[in-house]
Amino acid sequence: MRPLLICFFLLFGLAIFGQNDSITIKFIPTFNGENLVLDKNYSLSFDSAKITKLKFYVSNFSFIKADSVSYPLQTKGYLMNIENKLEVKLPINSSFDSIRFCIGIDSSTNSGGALGNDLDPINGMYWAWQSGYINFKLEGTSPACYARKSKFQFHIGGYLPPFNSIKKITLKAQNLKLIQIEIPINELLTEEIVNSDHTIMSPSKKAVSFSQKIKQIIKVKK
Repeated sequence: MRPLLICFFLLFGLAIFGQNDSITIKFIPTFNGENLVLDKNYSLSFDSAKITKLKFYVSNFSFIKADSVSYPLQTKGYLMNIENKLEVKLPINSSFDSIRFCIGIDSSTNSGGALGNDLDPINGMYWAWQSGYINFKLEGTSPACYARKSKFQFHIGGYLPPFNSIKKITLKAQNLKLIQIEIPINELLTEEIVNSDHTIMSPSKKAVSFSQKIKQIIKVKK
């Protein structure tokens, strides 16, 4: 009788706690409402553009319940790359109604210098200890761009004031096993940015402004 009771409670526990023991966060870059494809020519209101590279860091995930953090995770950073990785699987044993994370690498991780795995400089997302990690890298071409070979390059980073470009994002997403987060890249490419501010390659006011635009466009995909 006792072994049967033990098995019953084990199965009951798995049924209760196993329902939401992990969650997948999937990032979906889009352009004009469709999934972004590298090197494809897309229309803009003022011209056209091709995206040739998109990589960014996500870090410091936590899950929110009734405006309070119910389940924080100590995550130094995951590198998302449109070419091979756009999702993160996280452990979670708590109900939630929102998810919070950062686009970029926080100051404490940056001040520790270059690390390994996703934070290895070999990934091409690290400047130097003074400037730290590149939080978001977007490259492409447009006939409207006045740079050499019509190439725009947005390497957005910086972790020290006044050029701290890491952005904290909070999105409504209630108890989902899969959260799909859309990044509409076309909304970043205004005429002014493509024509005049086409090259951002270091911590600066322009980098901080661009990071704010990134924060504003990110949303849960419906």
